[in-house]
Amino acid sequence: MSSSNRKLLENLSFQSIAEFAGKGLQAIYTIYLANVLGAEGNGVFGIATSTVSYFILFVSFGIDVYGSREVATNNKNVENNVSHIFSLRLLLAVVAYVILIAFTYLFVDDILVQFAILIIGINIFSNAILLNWVFQGLERMGIIAVRTILVSGLSLVLVLLYVNGPEDTLLALGILSFSLLLNSIFMTIYYLSKIGKIKLSYSSDNWKRIAKGSIPIGLFSIMVSIMNNIDLSLIGALLTDYKFEAGIYHAAYKIVALAIVPSIIIQNAFFPQLSRAESPENRNKLYSKYSKAIHVVGGITAFITYFYSDFLISNLLNSEYQGSVILMKLFAFSIFIVFINVSLSSTLVAWKMEKLVVYATIYAVVMNIFIDVLLIPNYGAYGATVATIIAEFTLLVALSYNLYKATNKVYIINILIVFVIGLVSIMPALLYINQNIGNIVGIVTTVILYVLITHYSGFFRILDIKKILRT
Repeated sequence: MSSSNRKLLENLSFQSIAEFAGKGLQAIYTIYLANVLGAEGNGVFGIATSTVSYFILFVSFGIDVYGSREVATNNKNVENNVSHIFSLRLLLAVVAYVILIAFTYLFVDDILVQFAILIIGINIFSNAILLNWVFQGLERMGIIAVRTILVSGLSLVLVLLYVNGPEDTLLALGILSFSLLLNSIFMTIYYLSKIGKIKLSYSSDNWKRIAKGSIPIGLFSIMVSIMNNIDLSLIGALLTDYKFEAGIYHAAYKIVALAIVPSIIIQNAFFPQLSRAESPENRNKLYSKYSKAIHVVGGITAFITYFYSDFLISNLLNSEYQGSVILMKLFAFSIFIVFINVSLSSTLVAWKMEKLVVYATIYAVVMNIFIDVLLIPNYGAYGATVATIIAEFTLLVALSYNLYKATNKVYIINILIVFVIGLVSIMPALLYINQNIGNIVGIVTTVILYVLITHYSGFFRILDIKKILRT
């Protein structure tokens, strides 16, 4: 196995451990909080998180992706890049939090929501000093893995110990914010002890260079964040009694967010090598591996989510969240599209084609907002979910066209193959749906059949990644 492929396999391993362990712990406390806080408390959580996400973007604004790419392509200048990026982001964090305070008191009437936003707003500083992007660029995924698990583990322990009911909503948000901040500080200390120094300084030339490289990526990040959070924001803005609708939407969305974790694992593992691929031949070869992995994992995730949404919601959440079942079924359609969009957008960004991604995402965001405004007043959370599906499909079409211009290849046949494999795999399990033990057997049966078919058909050997990486 070549050194690059060995490194890719190592990255995949660390990313898998980190994301599945970290997100597994996160899933436990997310489900616990949804049940303990109730639909309205969970709605406050969702509204606060979606609001703060826009201000976090002001701090990152594509700088983390730009920095990771710079470190990956020029690891001899790491200390200089980290110092300038760290200084810039810290200043932006102070400005962003001041603006957040003003925004909250001017535009948010509910006192509970006000305090929730300001507490979650601490994440602005946590993200400003977070150095994940450095270790990703250096392909030291083990450090990221440890940090991810520590964040989720600490959050879980504190939530289980101290959060007992809806009256603890603000305490729960404080715990989650404190845990992230503490871990960001520890990662910075680790960098200082193992990698290099951080000198806080102002440098107009370097800040301009960073801004020039990151703004196109930042515009893309803003568009993606709007797509991810606009539904909750508009539920809060367009509905008078919004907390319950926001709560059931947030519950379904958080479960779906956990379902798409594998796409992030695969993306982070491939991104450094995609950034270094220059010749058309190498790019096409690497993206072929990348896209197949994304299609296969995204396909099985979407099928399981759709057919077993009732089972999942009924067993994970209390009766307040039965409305989330239909939302989960609807979200299942977007899950597979999201997997593909992640592969398309990250590939184009890695190849320094950010502007194409920005334009494509703008089309999708406009579509999302338009459909939201039409549907949310009458259909609430259900209308918001439909808007998400339409927006993701719009983005898929635009990104696919842009990738075709870059590679002169399309991968529609792979999508069709995965869809057929998924249908064949789920059919035996349909006999067991709506039976508790039967549902578990059905999920296991579906996954096993899916893996066997993809493996022995030769489409994608999930259990033999090493062999694929040698080719």
